[in-house]
Formats: sequence, C-alpha cells, structure tokens
Amino acid sequence: AMRAFIEGVTKGRSGKGSIFVWASGNGGRDNDNCNCDGYTNSIWTLSISSATENGLVPWYSEACSSTLATTYSSGSSGERQVVTTDLHHMCTSSHTGTSASAPLAAGICALALEANRQLTWRDMQHIVVATARPANLRAPDWTINGVGRNVSHSFGYGLMDAAAMVRVARTWQTVPE
Repeated sequence: AMRAFIEGVTKGRSGKGSIFVWASGNGGRDNDNCNCDGYTNSIWTLSISSATENGLVPWYSEACSSTLATTYSSGSSGERQVVTTDLHHMCTSSHTGTSASAPLAAGICALALEANRQLTWRDMQHIVVATARPANLRAPDWTINGVGRNVSHSFGYGLMDAAAMVRVARTWQTVPE
C-alpha cells in the first residue's frame, strides 16, 4: 500500500500527485482511534471526519490527530443524512458516516482542481487546512495549535469550505518540495 501511495503522489496527474481522500473511520462507538489506521494517518492522505447537521461529533466518529477536516454527514436519530445515488438507478437519503463525508470532500477537492489544474497533492493539503473553518462545530477538545489555528481531534481544522477552496486555488502558488 505504501508503494502505491508513493507512486500516486510522485507520478499521478503527470507528476503533480494523486489526491487521496480517506474517511477517518466509523468505529467511535467501539473506541476505535483513526491514528491506528495506516491509511488515514498517512502523510499522503486527506483524512476526513464527519459532523452532524447540528455541529456535533457523531456517535460513530473516530477522533485522532490525523484528521485534517470535516464535512457534514449523519448523526443522531431525527437528523438528516446525506442524499446520494444508489443501486438500480435510484437515490438514497440515508448515506451515513465518514463513508459519506469522504466523497463530499473528494468532490470539493475536484472543484479546487478545476479552478487550478496545477495544484499538487501537497498544495491540496495546504488549501484544505488553510480554508477549513470551525464554524459551529462543537467538540470539547478544540485547542489552538502552534501556528495559532483552532484544531480538534474530532473535526481537524473544521468544515471544508468549497467556495474558499476554489477562491484560494485560483491564485495558489505551489508550495516547495
């Protein structure tokens, strides 16, 4: 798997690097920790968590330091879930978990890449972190890190912001190797 990641970030997209978006995990009820997942804690992935529509940590969410950002997903009974395509040319209104959040994040990354096709895999990580916002997300572990940014093991740097990512991507200068 590591070889595949390295190949992807060095050769994918004509050398700009593949963008690997990974769900942070749905084992929170069992006290799983996504730091123990070799894919989500990889430096080559964007680890994405979930928030309920009310800005809470979902019951299934795995908190860990590898989480970079969050998108909305399902939560408690009575809260809305993600609507998406399903089998047999149908749609479902009950897609849930970080398994619903990661595809939303991938779509947001695709919008940023459409705005600037020269973005590298590292640029995308920087843009996600720079534009994510804590918004109305509620978790007991929000703290200010060494560069003055709010960060949480439950939500990373906060909600991904598609409009901000596209705006920043348009004029982004590639980060040095």
